[in-house]
Amino acid sequence: MTVPVTTFFASVFALIFVLLSIHVIRCRTEKKQPLGHGDDPELMRRLRAHANFAEYIPFAIFLLFLAEWHAMNPWIIGLLYVALLLGRCSHLYSYLVHEARSGKRIFRIIGMALTFTVLATAAIINLLQFLMS
Repeated sequence: MTVPVTTFFASVFALIFVLLSIHVIRCRTEKKQPLGHGDDPELMRRLRAHANFAEYIPFAIFLLFLAEWHAMNPWIIGLLYVALLLGRCSHLYSYLVHEARSGKRIFRIIGMALTFTVLATAAIINLLQFLMS
């Protein structure tokens, strides 16, 4: 069984992860801060954006991979991946741009809501597939 939807989106998320890593490395170089954050707010935001992405994306990809592997409708899987991508981009935008300037967290809240919705939906899909098999 192939998993083309997961293959595509996992690759997109991997590229975003690399860009976030470079974003952190550049800031560390500019701030001369090889470890930790040195109480620098900008470096802390970049580190948390990177870490938060690393905390949620692998688990979501794994759940969606399982759902796709068990022959879930690829359009549903694709919609969940798009929601995850929009959620993570909203979250990143909040961390790295909007919240830093305005102090408002609306984009972070939207991002986490989308991410949690995808995680919960994928988990329920997998549980239902298990129970029906």
